[in-house]
Amino acid sequence: MKKKVTKIKDFPGNESLRGVRFRYPGDGQVYYWYSQWEKGVWGKKDMADTKICPLFCDDLREALEWEVIFGVVKPRNKGAK
Repeated sequence: MKKKVTKIKDFPGNESLRGVRFRYPGDGQVYYWYSQWEKGVWGKKDMADTKICPLFCDDLREALEWEVIFGVVKPRNKGAK
């Protein structure tokens, strides 16, 4: 039985993350993974958009714990974590 994917780290190591939807803990918003560099991830709100947002983290390994999002996204309350 395959492990359910709930975090970035749950994807197989040989699989590209481009296009994976995730919630960035820095602002609680949902992004699509576009690419990464040593201090974070380049994310997009919409894969068809040309705007790319830098999503910073102290160590790229932190991104492995980010929540993967499937289906319709419900906005979180501002005070929620």
